[in-house]
Amino acid sequence: MTSTPTFFRPLLAAVVLLLIDLPIFAQKSFILSHVDRRGYLNISVGSNLPMNDFLSKNNEDVMPRETMVRGQAFQVQAGYRLTRHWGVVGSLTHCINPTNTNLILRQAEAAGYGSNWQTNAKLWNCTSLMAGPYVTFSPGRWMLDVRLQGGYALVLKPETVMNGDILSLPMEIKSTSEERGGLSAGIGTSIRYKVGRNIALGIHADYVVTKAKFENLQKVVTLTDIMISEQIQRQSFGGSLNVGAGVCFLF
Repeated sequence: MTSTPTFFRPLLAAVVLLLIDLPIFAQKSFILSHVDRRGYLNISVGSNLPMNDFLSKNNEDVMPRETMVRGQAFQVQAGYRLTRHWGVVGSLTHCINPTNTNLILRQAEAAGYGSNWQTNAKLWNCTSLMAGPYVTFSPGRWMLDVRLQGGYALVLKPETVMNGDILSLPMEIKSTSEERGGLSAGIGTSIRYKVGRNIALGIHADYVVTKAKFENLQKVVTLTDIMISEQIQRQSFGGSLNVGAGVCFLF
């Protein structure tokens, strides 16, 4: 009598287990694909990518995306479906971005402000609260949302300090910080996958524009005992792209 080769036994066991689990998995997918939940609560973390304001016709006074570098985004979002496909959604988003110190150093070198520069800059902070309509589609266990939101945002521009020397004399260039609020608008999308009756995993992306204008910024140049202060041209906060992933609670 021929015996089964040893190396075939684990493969045979895996095939048997797969055949047993397939009906269970199919049944679970069928049940979850037919579970209807009108509300959801998303909690996600991800990246914030500074971008230019593509909705503005005049970008002369808009801060370029080079002013800051990629940071972190934290978002809480809740929505409720009123009809089969349409609902309302609200979101609270907080973004933290480091200042692009390399850009500041390049600007100092281009202006001929001496040499041996070092820079210290705090973090940009932006918090937005928005709401609006969304449309959703649910093929099976998947859920696809597209939303359009508007609201208000609070932006904190950090203080930046540069230290160097010119003709062997110590020099400091400081730009002041300022906190401004303004209207914000955004468009976003989410893709979620049900892993339980009340739980889904999802990825999210939102492009947001904020109209926060900084008008009282000052640049203070100190050379030994000489101090010169000048007004910085008015600037507006531009756009950003938030991309994240997280867990979604369905209710």
